[in-house]
Amino acid sequence: MSVPTPDHRRHFGSDPTGYDRARPDYPARVYEILTSRCRLRPGTATLEIGPGTGLATRRLLALGADPLIAVEPDERLAAYLSEQLRAEGRSIDMHVQAFVDVALPPASVDLVVSATTFHWLDQRAALAKVGELLRPGGWLANWWNIFGDPIGVDLFHEATKRFMEPLGKPAANPDGHLPFPVDAESRLADLRAAGVFDEIDHEIMPWQTRYTPNQVRALYSTYPNVSGLPEPRRTEILDALATVVENEFGGVVERTFYTSIYIARRA
Repeated sequence: MSVPTPDHRRHFGSDPTGYDRARPDYPARVYEILTSRCRLRPGTATLEIGPGTGLATRRLLALGADPLIAVEPDERLAAYLSEQLRAEGRSIDMHVQAFVDVALPPASVDLVVSATTFHWLDQRAALAKVGELLRPGGWLANWWNIFGDPIGVDLFHEATKRFMEPLGKPAANPDGHLPFPVDAESRLADLRAAGVFDEIDHEIMPWQTRYTPNQVRALYSTYPNVSGLPEPRRTEILDALATVVENEFGGVVERTFYTSIYIARRA
C-alpha cells in the first residue's frame, strides 16, 4: 500500500494545543475492550504508537499501563505531551522516532496500542515490528475515530463535499473508497498476513455528537488536508464549514461518528 508523505503527517504538530482541545475522546467501549480482552491492568507493560497530544495516553496510565512507552515521531508533539504530563505529575518513556526504527528488547511488552495512528505506517513493516516486541500472549489494539458516517448518509458531508472532496481524504485507501479504519476486510487480512497473531477481532461502534460552527472550525482545523493549506485558502475552507452549520443546520449539526477497533493476540 502507498504511505502518506512525512510532510503531511507533520501538520499535526503545528498546533498541538488546538489539536488537543478539538479532538473528541474515544468511547468508553474502547477501554472496556482493552481491559476485558487485551488484559490491560496495573503493571501491564504497554507501548503506544503515535500518542500525539495524549488523548489515549492518559486513559492508559489511569488503567494501569506501567511502564508506558510512547513512540512519537514528531518532536513538537512529543515535547507537548511530555510537558503536559509533567505538569500533571506523571511521566512516560518517550522515544522521538519512527516506530519501525525504535530499538527496544524483543518480547518486552504485553500490549501495543495505537489511537488514530496506524494508517500512517507501512502495514507489513509495522505489524512485523509489533510481533517482534510483543511477548507471546500479548495483544495489539489499533483503533480510530471516524469523523463522519461511512456507512449511512452523512448530511453534513453531503452539504460540504463540493469544497471538501477536492482536498482529499487523509485516511482513505489508495483506491479512494472505504476509509482505512472501516475497510475491515483489508485490515483483518493485514493482521492475518503478518503470521504472528491469533484471536483477531474487529468491532465498530457508532456514537452521536453535536457541533456548533466554532467547534466544527476547531475540529476541521486539525485535519491535515485542511491545516496544510496555504492562507487564505485554509481560512476560506473553515469559514465555509462554519457557514454551512449556521445556515443549513440551524447553528448546530448533529452527526453520527464511528470508532473502529482491531485487536489481535500474539501467538
